[in-house]
Amino acid sequence: MKYKEVNWIEFIFFPILLFSSFLVNIVFSLISNLFNTNIFSMFGQRNMAILSDAIINALIILLFVIFEKNINEQVKDSIYYIKKNITFLIFLFAFSKITTILINYIFKLVGINLNISKTENQLQIIDWIKEPNSFFMSLIIFLSITLIGPISEEILYRHLLIGEVGKILPYKVMAIISILLFAVIHILSAKSLLEILTYLV
Repeated sequence: MKYKEVNWIEFIFFPILLFSSFLVNIVFSLISNLFNTNIFSMFGQRNMAILSDAIINALIILLFVIFEKNINEQVKDSIYYIKKNITFLIFLFAFSKITTILINYIFKLVGINLNISKTENQLQIIDWIKEPNSFFMSLIIFLSITLIGPISEEILYRHLLIGEVGKILPYKVMAIISILLFAVIHILSAKSLLEILTYLV
């Protein structure tokens, strides 16, 4: 479903994503001072970063639900689209996995051990899961990986860049820009820039 007017207010999500980790850390510091305890040492630096990330992504989802005018209709349209195209979507998923395996195989043939089947980003997620955590942190990590993070990414890279900007700029151009930005964001901590191939696929 295409709407004529761009919902510009939703573009506040990008500054929120960029700057709110700073604000969340200030809030955590204030709570630490208020209760005379060091939350950062209590939870650990890594867990605080995960918690901060989950809060920021949850805030983006909440604001999206508030700002989006026809969210119920869009959810129904999305569910209908998935039901109608389930076979094609499964094919795309399988195609992307097979393509990644083929890319690895081709690079091995030419003598480059690329091994992009597991990217640095994916390895970091596996570390989060494997490390012993409290039930609370395990729940936050699980929700971040399976629900909060992916929904927030869809809002930012698909809804805003393709859906909203695609109303005033060519839709296909915005789809390509969305794919490129999504891929670049996911290889910021990569050891090899060739990991971008996985995310582009």
